[in-house]
Amino acid sequence: MKKKSAIWHILGWLVFALYEIGVVYITTGMVKRLPDYLIYYALNISLFYVNARIALPYAFDKGRNPYPKAFFLLLGEMMIYLLIKVSLDELTDWNKHIVHLHWDHPVKYLVLNLWRGLYFLGISILYWSVLRLIAYQQREHVINKDRLELEKERAVLEKDLLAAQNAYLHHQINPHFLFNSLSFIHNTFYEYSRNAAKCVMLLSEIMHYTMLEPGPDGKKELSAELEQIDNFIILNRHRFEFDLQLDIKVTGDTAGCRIIPLVLLSLTENIFKHGNLKRPEKKARLYISISQQKELTFHSWNLKKNQTERRRIRTIGIENTIKRLEYSYPHQFKLNIYEEEESYELELKMQL
Repeated sequence: MKKKSAIWHILGWLVFALYEIGVVYITTGMVKRLPDYLIYYALNISLFYVNARIALPYAFDKGRNPYPKAFFLLLGEMMIYLLIKVSLDELTDWNKHIVHLHWDHPVKYLVLNLWRGLYFLGISILYWSVLRLIAYQQREHVINKDRLELEKERAVLEKDLLAAQNAYLHHQINPHFLFNSLSFIHNTFYEYSRNAAKCVMLLSEIMHYTMLEPGPDGKKELSAELEQIDNFIILNRHRFEFDLQLDIKVTGDTAGCRIIPLVLLSLTENIFKHGNLKRPEKKARLYISISQQKELTFHSWNLKKNQTERRRIRTIGIENTIKRLEYSYPHQFKLNIYEEEESYELELKMQL
């Protein structure tokens, strides 16, 4: 019980006791000694709090069948109360009338004390019921508040996802026009440069993958995504005039694994777009692994190019990736970025 609440309880009991004492004095003219009042009100108030704070919470908050348990606890409290009351009447001897009533009219004496005990048990049950109702309403308020927060977060995620999808669709062009053009370029240059023709076909495969509709769950086979990453790396090896200093490792079984498309491909693209891949003593790293529990880890590290003007574009790409992950894998992924002056490191862990 908090300090402020305890003060209100003390004031409440004080007013209650003064009210009872006043009524008894007006109706009978009887006044007891202050120690007697303190002893008997301490007994009654103890019965009140033991019942409200210990017995009833124990019966209703622990285990099943609370009503039989509460009945026997109330019966036990009442018996202990009567034993203490009789003992106090014998020891204090504050009123000869009570002692004589005890011996001369035991039934009447028992009924009076039983009524007094049941009176305090009754207001104790009422007090406990009010507290329980307030606690229930507070829990309902918290649950409703949490539900509204979740709905609000979901609405924001859906809005952000729609914006990210619109940004993605904005950069798409008519697929028929694209593939017809790539096929024309491939057929034209195949006779003169097989490497150039191969690059065109790799690009065609990547673009075809990006434009294929995902399944009903919004995902594609992980093996297909990894295949396009491999195509993208081969394409870039033809693209640059120097040997790419890139260490690549892919481990684990992809069978049965599905993923939302272009997440890993976009993160791989960042290595080539913003990474310095010329220094053999500091090779870029791209490690992808799938555990037996279907947890995917994507880890990349690379030296940075001097392209600070493109930092905002990279940030937008990462933000869109995070929004897509938050929508499709809520609480199932971790994306950590460690950026230093000369290097950039990224680690994505996600449960497929």
